[in-house]
Amino acid sequence: MEKFNDLAQTRLIDIEQLEENAGQLAGVPENPRTIDEDRFALLKQDIIDYPEYLKYNPLKVYQLESGNYIILGGNMRYRALTEIGYKFVPAVVIEHDTPTEKLKAYAILDNNGFGVWDWGKLKSGNWDAKQLQTWGVELPDNWDTSAADAENEQSQNDSYSRKVVAPTYEPSGRTPSFGEMYDTTKRDALLHEIENADLPDDVREFLRQAAGRHTVFNYAKIADYYAQASPQIQALMEQSALVIIDFDKAIENGFITLTKDLANAYRVERDITDEEALTENDIAEDYDEE
Repeated sequence: MEKFNDLAQTRLIDIEQLEENAGQLAGVPENPRTIDEDRFALLKQDIIDYPEYLKYNPLKVYQLESGNYIILGGNMRYRALTEIGYKFVPAVVIEHDTPTEKLKAYAILDNNGFGVWDWGKLKSGNWDAKQLQTWGVELPDNWDTSAADAENEQSQNDSYSRKVVAPTYEPSGRTPSFGEMYDTTKRDALLHEIENADLPDDVREFLRQAAGRHTVFNYAKIADYYAQASPQIQALMEQSALVIIDFDKAIENGFITLTKDLANAYRVERDITDEEALTENDIAEDYDEE
């Protein structure tokens, strides 16, 4: 507890003395976070509606040799506050003798959310959907589905189906940044655990490769980027299954595979008793006949 005996105090700092983290502090990379226009508008409105929350969640800054302060936590809020017209901003000044590695850690920790929403508890708590969205919560598509309908939908999803419904995205015309197209939060947390675990080298490498599966892709943003990319980049994105323009081509590229379980289910459905191996073409041709 002695680490908290000398707590930093929040102070009001002239907004003219604040600088976004653009990599100007040696050893600390520039702010890796970005925000799209819609969510930035929500952030500004939240500050307008709840300005007092800033004193409970102030910016985290570090004083530069010039006397100005670099923002390590709160770069997006700073932009919003600037546009709204604030002259002074509540901030906590990080101690000047803080090691660079800790400053880097603080910049990420301030923006990182380790938890995930329990949608069931949110629904049972009678939270208002519109309010949650104005507070920046991205609700799932089935938020308005009743509990019974959700359970029935899940049951249907658990059953094998040969009906393929692919999501479609209408490009917005805006080219997103790469940071908007994917989120490595879960992957990075898993990699951190893997690196700190006592594991044989071959197991560690295997788990490193597997951790890549936890990168989350924003396919709506990817569609925006794809729509304005060069033909070469578009082709590579299709080969990587980031965008599927031709479903049959995706099959040829090997992104849709037939597992043993699915093959067995197909045999039962078609009353096939022979042991001859089935291929994707066998099934594709059968469906085409229907």
